[in-house]
Amino acid sequence: LQLPAGLSAIHAAGIIHRDLKPENVLISRDHTVRIMDLGVAKLQEASVALTLVGQFAGSYLYASPEQFETGAEVGPAADLYAVGVVLYELATGSNPFKADGISAVMTRHKEVEPPRLSDRAPDVSPFFAEVVHTLLAKKPADRFASAAELNRILDEGELSDWWRAREKALRRGTTKLPTIHVRRDCALHGRHREMKTLGDAWERVKLGEGGVLLFEGEAGIGKTRLLDAFVREAATDDAHVLYGAYTPGGGIGGLSEAIIGKFGSVNLAEELARHIPETPALVAPFAAMVKHESPPPGTAPLQLDALHTIGCHLFRNLAADKPSLWAIDDLHFAPQESLHFLVALARTIASQRTLLVLTARPAEMEKYVEHFARVERFRRQELGRLSPHEVAEMLSETLHSEALVQKMGRQIAERSDGVPLFVLEIARNLATKDAEEVTGIEVPSAVRDLVGVRLQGLSDDERNLLDCASAQGFAFDPDLVARALEMKPIQVLQRLAALERRCGVVRAHGSDYRFDHHQIQELLYTDQPVPLRANYHALTADALEARQKLADVERPEGAFAYFMADHRLRGTDPMGAKRYLKGALAHVDNYYRHDAYLSLCGRALETEGLLSVQERCEILIKKATVHGHLGQRPKQGAAIDEAVKIADSLGGAYLRCDARTQLGWYFFELGRYPEARAVFEDALRIVEDESQRRLLCGRLAGVLSTLGHQEEALKLDQPIANNRGLCHQYLGQYAAALACYEE
Repeated sequence: LQLPAGLSAIHAAGIIHRDLKPENVLISRDHTVRIMDLGVAKLQEASVALTLVGQFAGSYLYASPEQFETGAEVGPAADLYAVGVVLYELATGSNPFKADGISAVMTRHKEVEPPRLSDRAPDVSPFFAEVVHTLLAKKPADRFASAAELNRILDEGELSDWWRAREKALRRGTTKLPTIHVRRDCALHGRHREMKTLGDAWERVKLGEGGVLLFEGEAGIGKTRLLDAFVREAATDDAHVLYGAYTPGGGIGGLSEAIIGKFGSVNLAEELARHIPETPALVAPFAAMVKHESPPPGTAPLQLDALHTIGCHLFRNLAADKPSLWAIDDLHFAPQESLHFLVALARTIASQRTLLVLTARPAEMEKYVEHFARVERFRRQELGRLSPHEVAEMLSETLHSEALVQKMGRQIAERSDGVPLFVLEIARNLATKDAEEVTGIEVPSAVRDLVGVRLQGLSDDERNLLDCASAQGFAFDPDLVARALEMKPIQVLQRLAALERRCGVVRAHGSDYRFDHHQIQELLYTDQPVPLRANYHALTADALEARQKLADVERPEGAFAYFMADHRLRGTDPMGAKRYLKGALAHVDNYYRHDAYLSLCGRALETEGLLSVQERCEILIKKATVHGHLGQRPKQGAAIDEAVKIADSLGGAYLRCDARTQLGWYFFELGRYPEARAVFEDALRIVEDESQRRLLCGRLAGVLSTLGHQEEALKLDQPIANNRGLCHQYLGQYAAALACYEE
């Protein structure tokens, strides 16, 4: 209320703010809203969208479409549009017009309708959602007439004439949908097969063939989102559509919610009486039970057989009127009596125009599925995880930043394991950031909490076994776990098999095992005290060293060398990593595992006494090279600077030249060509090794050619004929250039 009141005062003075955004709306300690920074505000008569030098006036993420039109009149409605963007962002956590670059943002403001607020934030009221929708209208005339009018409507709320008229128009223009509390941050991805199953079943229902579908999947896999998408699709037909969900608290739950959502709670008994004429005496106690109320005076609570009877009448009569869809979510939370009730109803619908769609978590429904399996036209389908491509599609739609998707998409796909909820939660954390400032993924607490639920109920022995396994990473060797814990391999395998059957936190993968989610492994690992983790790493390294007899190998190489170096550096004996470090770095370098390479280098450099001064310099040079491959220029520069200082202190020509070669190339990649030239020329004055000299000549020639000094470049002993050819070509010496290219 205070925000539009403040804008109304500003507009009354003939001023348009033009730069309203969260940073410019402050709330004082006494809860007074203050509108700040009138730096780009202008008198209405002088309103212009772009300045004379073509620069935008205001913050383009909150600017109205007309502010991007040269010569367009920018009036008070532009500030109202900005209020709408701010409110949308406050309700959803992200700006609906965020994109890569001002051009893409301009296009979104002018052409793209953001998802309705009720889709992105299901808990907001229809009134508030419609206020924001009106504020975000593309045409100024379609927004509120003034800030004063907005202030009055917000003050009157759902009693305002504006909302009453708007609500009637909305009801006339749309089919009533049941309320489903799910965020619709993007379209439904990766569920074409499931939507086809639902669509085919619905078409058969309209022909008179009822059916029951059960979709099973783990928490976060998108069961509710699938139901929501299909309910919206089915609601376009002339049909009865009901939705309800069970909660961990149990009770009649899902059925109650479905019936109240369809008929309302105020006159429920009267509405139900119209559809259940066969048993009028049972309607009132049934309505009371649905609303979790005591039976009306003079009536007894419904017995189970009476409940089945009235439920079957309701199913049959709705289906006789129109095709009917009953969507019941989270069936695993339903109490036993509700499950028996649903089974009884399911048995009656084969010849009715009714589709009953259920969702549940698989492990918790197994004992009840056999009852549904006896139902005619029952079908069971499991929801799988998304592919990396489908994850990338979700991210493109939610992040509105291809740069961010390209940079972090692979990591998000891996860390989320293709679970849609995990993808969206991680994406929400990144949505407010620019690609340049994102260096890693922070797993939201909502994801960790959801994963943590799956670890509840583990015994101490089971938790200790999984803690030890988590030290190996996402995939682990059960034999090494057995050796580390001094257990028999068969005991470990038996416990892992039991865990897989009971709660699915691990899964067999060939002769090894994997955690069901990367997040399960990370949660187990990070929840351990640091000394305990270090001991598990040390015991795991001891186990592999003994099994493979690595102590007898003179120069350990390959994957074993990496495994040993990594676990020794993380364990209680980091000095034991030294004999494995060279082979480990060579192995991860050969496979372009840059993150693993940098992790090994970082741990080695942090371990006091592990490296000699020369070895430290060599590691820093290699580390700088990898930072360069990844485009991490500040880290590359810091490593090179330290390497140059160490090399100069040691005094050896080879190491000094090696460090300077890296420094010169670093300057070259940054476009600092004169500095690169000076460094390469300095290195050539001290070089002694012939191979180094030729490399330096080639690098210096490249710098000179870039600076336009081709003749100087040709005087150097360039090892690459192609580069010499380019110099001749720039100088117009085509015959010499051709000879170089042929060479």
